[in-house]
Amino acid sequence: VSNYQLESIFLFADETRMVTFPLSGTRLRQVLEHGVSDASLGKGGFLQVSGVSFTYDPRRPSGDRIVGEIGRPEGGVVTPDDTLSVTFAGYPACDGGDGYSIPEAQASCPGVNQGPRAADLLTRYVTDSLGGRIQAPTAGRITRAGNTNPG
Repeated sequence: VSNYQLESIFLFADETRMVTFPLSGTRLRQVLEHGVSDASLGKGGFLQVSGVSFTYDPRRPSGDRIVGEIGRPEGGVVTPDDTLSVTFAGYPACDGGDGYSIPEAQASCPGVNQGPRAADLLTRYVTDSLGGRIQAPTAGRITRAGNTNPG
């Protein structure tokens, strides 16, 4: 994998900065619901997640599309009272981009533009943790109800 290939993953590689903040299990579900509220091709609000898994049904009404529990990779579930540390792109978290409203992020937003670029974080992870090699097995983090090919 080349740096060029990693950079090309990001629509705005020079602008995508990351911010980390605490979020309750209840609010995580609401944020994820917003992410699947319009899963149309080309809509920017659909989240790519790690550290959780969930199933959504696009036939259900917006705001009620997540079916069942939000899973954790170690086999547990996220409860409404859990507090999680989440990392989010600054554009939706700090600027309300793609229609997101995440007031919990605001305390972490003032220095977001001086923080690391998402492309740099990904490059560091691929280099340091994966030895420069990427394997892409189906992770099953987000499953569309009725779909036999989870992503």
